[in-house]
Amino acid sequence: MPRHVPSPLRKTARRLLHLLAKPMKSDRGRGGVVVHAYRGYGSAKEVFVMGRVFRQPSLGLPLREGTLLRDVIDIMRRLFRWGVKHVEVTLYLNGRQKTVTTDRDGYFDVHLITQPQLPTDRSWHRGELSVTMPSQRTVSSTAEIYVPPAAVDLAVISDIDDTVMYTGVANKLKMMYRLFFKKAYQRTAFPGVAAFYQALFAGPDGQRWRPMLYVSRGPWSIYEVLEEFFQRNGIPVGPILFLREWG
Repeated sequence: MPRHVPSPLRKTARRLLHLLAKPMKSDRGRGGVVVHAYRGYGSAKEVFVMGRVFRQPSLGLPLREGTLLRDVIDIMRRLFRWGVKHVEVTLYLNGRQKTVTTDRDGYFDVHLITQPQLPTDRSWHRGELSVTMPSQRTVSSTAEIYVPPAAVDLAVISDIDDTVMYTGVANKLKMMYRLFFKKAYQRTAFPGVAAFYQALFAGPDGQRWRPMLYVSRGPWSIYEVLEEFFQRNGIPVGPILFLREWG
């Protein structure tokens, strides 16, 4: 028999702790300024990209990844990160560029006219983002941008909450628990949603490639979880619009 068997409560608490710390893992504890672009959308002539620039402390660098203390430190870093206001963000795409300034919470919203027009042989395009800090240091990132085929016949706009994924919006406490404490693979997709949405995406001939746009009442902070949920459940991906800033 093992000398120590963690109790179910302790194991659950440990998983929740690790989940809360997960958004901070990508920087490996280094901290600093991060540029996070949400999936963009548009046409061959113009595109729209939203995102956020924020700064997070570098408290976890000396600590080994995967330990309880490191997760606690990463949660603290998440709680104390903040948006970087009034810095310039430049989107580069197809030989064009557009510079905007972040708002007081670090969010930016780019509307770029693309001339020459974007290639029509693919739906997904990758833009480059560059942020110039007051110290003249540059921080870079990428943005995925969806452009539907020119011959598309319709677009599908769907809610997420209690339509694609069960959240229980009528019960606020349960909704908060599901939004912030459940991993993507633990979230419940309604039966038949994946097959139905795949059929909507493909159309009657299987070649329509219709744009799939999703809306939610959730906060921007769960954006990565929603992306993973869609991929795990085989639901066609697309821009996720109109999330909220809960502070």
